[in-house]
Amino acid sequence: MPNYTVCAYDWQGLISKPGSGESFTYTSAAYGDPHELTVNDDDQWADSKTPDNENGADATYVSGSGEPSWVAGQSLDHNAVHSFSGSDGSTITVGWLTNGSGHQMMATAPFQEGVTYTEIPGSTTSNVPASTYEWSSFDFSHPTAPPCFTKGMEIRTIGGPVAVENLQAGDKVWTLDHGFQEVRFVASRKVVAQGSMAPVKFKKGIIGNTKDIVVSQKHRFHIASLPAALRDQFGSNDDTLLQARQFCDGVNVTLEPSTDMVEYFHIMFDDHELVECYGTISESWQPTRKALEAYPEQAAEMLAIFPELATRRSCDPGALARHEIVLKDRPLTAH
Repeated sequence: MPNYTVCAYDWQGLISKPGSGESFTYTSAAYGDPHELTVNDDDQWADSKTPDNENGADATYVSGSGEPSWVAGQSLDHNAVHSFSGSDGSTITVGWLTNGSGHQMMATAPFQEGVTYTEIPGSTTSNVPASTYEWSSFDFSHPTAPPCFTKGMEIRTIGGPVAVENLQAGDKVWTLDHGFQEVRFVASRKVVAQGSMAPVKFKKGIIGNTKDIVVSQKHRFHIASLPAALRDQFGSNDDTLLQARQFCDGVNVTLEPSTDMVEYFHIMFDDHELVECYGTISESWQPTRKALEAYPEQAAEMLAIFPELATRRSCDPGALARHEIVLKDRPLTAH
């Protein structure tokens, strides 16, 4: 069975219990830094033990915990999920993963120093059902499908719109936070447009885009830059990122699986940036060490340009432009 990586914290005292609506202020001194935890499972779903596990095979612990009671081969139970609203406007979902004697707290994004997090009422799910959360949902350092544009998508540069496949290192691209920034690296990959690699297509105008946009499923858009009818649905949580696949409605925003190949392009800057494509604002490729694993054949070239990639994590400064928000049990209504 395959191994999966999640990002977790070696603590369980953030609140007394899920569903109590409590708050806590994160400091690394009190709660520690995030680390990678490896689990083994028969599928990608981070669900509870049987009978909630659809295949009847429970996940087991492999490595990564700093708790001495965690031993390789132990059966694991993902027994609760709940979400927190940060005083910085972020939303982070936490999954309680237990070996029966202690918990590892999986998270969808890193907690930030000095930020106060308050549990969102009604966000608690106990006995996490099958096919609800993927293990990758809790791996903020290693998105399973790197955020990327498909061939032909035009990016705003200092000289005007340029098709992503024509961008080169040294080109100046407009960014929301830092003005025109120099492209450091452009990578591409052709894959069969099936499963998690099938692209998402946004029809012209549905998110303020002046043309159809086609991107990877986990490519994230800046909510605060969306049209008001969409943006206002998030209230104070609008300065966040939302994956393309969460916009899918089957009509105006659709998955486009095919037996043909799709070519994805990744733009990398010194830091994680927000760029413009057809009037929408979305992310560049995250420059972290996990980028090396996504493109092992280009790892040496990337390390020559970004030696810090050998150790850089998504929770390090500059590696994450905005937190990600995850929609659960609520459709996004486009107008």
